[in-house]
Amino acid sequence: MYYSHMKYKVLFIEDDIIDRMAIERFVKTSNFPFDYRLADSLKTAVEIINSEIIDAVIADYNLPDGTVDEIYDLLGDIPFIVVTAVGDQKTAVKALKSGAYDYIVKDPHGKHRDALTYTIQNAINHYQTKTELNNYRLNLEKLVRERTKELELQIDERIKAETELRKRNEEVEELNQELQFRNEQLETAKSKAVESDELKTAFLANISHEIRTPLAAILGFAELFVSDQLNRERQLEMVGLIKEGSDQLLNVISDIVDISQIDAGQIQHSPTEFNLELLLNELYEILNNEIKSKNKTKIRPLLKINLSYQQKYVLADKDKIKHILLKFVNNAVKFTSEGVIKISANVQNSMVLICVEDSGIGIKKENLGLIFHRFRQASNDFTRPYGGTGLGLTIAKGLSEIIGGKVHVDSTFETGSIFKLEFPFFETGKMQVGKLNPDVQKQKCILVVEDNATDFSYYAEALASTGAMLFQAENDIEAVTHFMQRSDIDLVLVNVDMTKNQGVEAVLEIKALNPDIPVLALTAELNYNRLSNEILANCTEILIHPVGRLLLIDKINKYTP
Repeated sequence: MYYSHMKYKVLFIEDDIIDRMAIERFVKTSNFPFDYRLADSLKTAVEIINSEIIDAVIADYNLPDGTVDEIYDLLGDIPFIVVTAVGDQKTAVKALKSGAYDYIVKDPHGKHRDALTYTIQNAINHYQTKTELNNYRLNLEKLVRERTKELELQIDERIKAETELRKRNEEVEELNQELQFRNEQLETAKSKAVESDELKTAFLANISHEIRTPLAAILGFAELFVSDQLNRERQLEMVGLIKEGSDQLLNVISDIVDISQIDAGQIQHSPTEFNLELLLNELYEILNNEIKSKNKTKIRPLLKINLSYQQKYVLADKDKIKHILLKFVNNAVKFTSEGVIKISANVQNSMVLICVEDSGIGIKKENLGLIFHRFRQASNDFTRPYGGTGLGLTIAKGLSEIIGGKVHVDSTFETGSIFKLEFPFFETGKMQVGKLNPDVQKQKCILVVEDNATDFSYYAEALASTGAMLFQAENDIEAVTHFMQRSDIDLVLVNVDMTKNQGVEAVLEIKALNPDIPVLALTAELNYNRLSNEILANCTEILIHPVGRLLLIDKINKYTP
């Protein structure tokens, strides 16, 4: 039996004394292959788990001091099996959703205990296999990253000298042997996983294929490169093919790393100000080059940008947006043989909408809800000949959620598809605005509620050329005092992210004194829905921090006489 050479310890949690006696009698008379502990309550179970190494838990769902739900977090990775009463299917389903490996229906005559040994062994084996498979995957990813980096350096050196090429070629051959060995280990570990998980199995096989294919090309062309039969022109052609294989291998590795980082929550949202029109033009050039490199001369690329001047400049995560759109473009080129691929962009309801439309093979209606799920392409015989890991759209979906947006698709089978990216539109400071209204002779008086000296200095410098008079209040009390002492304040600029909610309090108290005073709120929160109702109701406008100088001047002009 798998792992039978190891002695594991099983914890039974059962409050009924008769059932506990039956468990002990069963363990002593049935050649039970595990050490065991008994607990009659959750409290006792917690003490045992905290003080001993437990490999599996079998628990009655209802206990005197609570239900087994209360210790799920404590169990962590320990496999556990829930014992339920006859007909209590809802409890069993709830337990499985919470992470239970299995459940056993309690038989009044104790026959359910006959399956205990087998069920416990399976639970432990499942956990061990899952852990081993994950370790193999992590080791393989690390190995491929390290060896791929060496391979790229090797390719550059081949152009300089044949002797260096032979040396690098030996390293690639060693890499191939190691990868083959790791693949064999991966296949062995995979065979021990849950057989019903067909999608994951197909994905692993596909990844193996996607790694082996470019490696085979790299090794083959590298061997041809050192042949005395090739002239300089053919050698350069071989170098290009080796580089193409390396890029393909790097794309596979990048997809695996990206999805792993998304799952682990290691990718951060990093918004910056940028010109969206320039990004779309860059994407259009990439589309053009991709069509040419694939020799798909029957495809006509189009670009349609419907953005006003202000809408061209956005505050968003440029790198992730580009990454998502590249996935869309690559998919469009891959699955389109003739017709049109169009990139378009506009702003609707404070959301930027970017579409990549193609006239390719399209997607069947029953598959539309599945294509953003990982591993789906690996199980689709219709798209399999086109290659790829099947992770591209999953990565696009994960990145869109990180930037506060979403992706979706409209498609008609054998007609084409439209992949869409939506994300919030936030204005930036890059607008054609000037100084504060020069025709107005009155000096503007602005109360700045800000506890950060550096930020206040920025506002003072940004507005210095306008001649505006600024007063700083570092908390809500100072803000109200300044406002009551000066009747000439034209506008209030408030940092609503100040500690102890002082910015919000300042807004409420000042608005109570003068409901008509314009209040501009400054916040680092990109999602307005997360701001308090008090801020949304009492502030004239909300600006995303950091705010550009020209935008700040424009807003002050807008709300002051």
